[in-house]
Amino acid sequence: MHMKKQTWGFVLLSLMLVGCSAKTPVTTAKQEPVIEESTYDASMADSIDEAVLIDVNEAKKELYLQNVETGKTYRLSYTGATTIQDKNGTELVIGQIQEGALLTVTFLHEKKEAKGIYLHKEADVYQNVTPFSINKAGHKITFHGETYTMHETMPVISEGKKIELMEISDQDVLTVSAIGHTVYSIDIAKGHGYLRLENAEAFEDGWIELGQSFIRPVTKGMLLTVPEGTYTMLLSKGDVQGTKEVTIARGEEVSVDATTVAKVTSTEPAKTGRLIFTITPESATLYIDGEQVDYSDPISLTYGLHKITCRADGYATITKYFRVSEESATINVVMERPKTDVSGNKADTNKPVSDNSVSQNNVIKPATDGYVVNIDAPVGAELYVDDNYVGLIPTSFPKKQGEHTISVRKSGYQTRSYTLSIDGQSKDVSYSFSDLIKSD
Repeated sequence: MHMKKQTWGFVLLSLMLVGCSAKTPVTTAKQEPVIEESTYDASMADSIDEAVLIDVNEAKKELYLQNVETGKTYRLSYTGATTIQDKNGTELVIGQIQEGALLTVTFLHEKKEAKGIYLHKEADVYQNVTPFSINKAGHKITFHGETYTMHETMPVISEGKKIELMEISDQDVLTVSAIGHTVYSIDIAKGHGYLRLENAEAFEDGWIELGQSFIRPVTKGMLLTVPEGTYTMLLSKGDVQGTKEVTIARGEEVSVDATTVAKVTSTEPAKTGRLIFTITPESATLYIDGEQVDYSDPISLTYGLHKITCRADGYATITKYFRVSEESATINVVMERPKTDVSGNKADTNKPVSDNSVSQNNVIKPATDGYVVNIDAPVGAELYVDDNYVGLIPTSFPKKQGEHTISVRKSGYQTRSYTLSIDGQSKDVSYSFSDLIKSD
């Protein structure tokens, strides 16, 4: 779909003079329909755009928009007389228009004043999108079992600001606006912040839990990328555990001193829970704590943390931790087909190493073995890879194929994180990130 700004002028005057009410589609040189002008009240406007809403400033009565075709951003004022409608023509107020919405806007070009704001009639809005996978090289996003192409000008929006595509974390929850199988905007409905664990030596090699789905091993100097929200943080090592309430705000860092966490030693006898596993596909093999198990019948496991791994031919291997804390529970696992790499070839994630591997003395090693990922900027900032401290930038870390979360931190500045897709080629790679912004 080709979208561009249109100036009505003489065409509208002619339509009014002849009293014509027929719809007259505006077309481009490619003869692709853009906007049926008579659908919208244009009596007080001279221009029309299809645009993505980046932000609304209700105090200034101002819209911040991005033109869909050109990717250029601009601002329009609006008034109490501005028409605001959903795709069915129902009247709305400006607060009901969400960031990332795909709009048709009519306006006075010289005055930059919006006269009509209409939710695009063909747009589909997908809310609470998680999980998802993004192929940055192929400009694709997959969710709900479908793969979509990201439009070349597609903005990624977080709290009224445009951010880079690589700043999306797999911890985020998205709102996606699309027409057919083309995505025109992604809004971060629920983002992520950071948790810094200090003085945690007593819990090193133990566990940190934030809710039931966020479980990580405790390492020295760790910086966790965590979904925004309020949690009861649980630290545990052996029979010792402690809890503390923490609130994670989007884009902000919270430091927790582990010595302030009240420690309790469990004296209760070990309990067991009865777990029923349902795994898709049914041919999958299940491993619990490193041992293959038969999950056709319920499995008894002791209370506490366990590691599960699911493998199946043609599917991406899943490994995660979970806590048994109830007498009975059902665990559902849905495996996904492996992602494609830059060349479009499917990666066999069931193999212990990449297809791009080398053999030395009959030992198969990844092709990336011995190569590194260099991080060159911002100079002087701390680098964390998958929550673990690496060093001060410029620095490097061993190259390992797959997706990795890169966090960049500096005291007095806003922490930022990126998702990098590291290739499996036998060569070093280098990245430089933007300078950090000073904290308020």
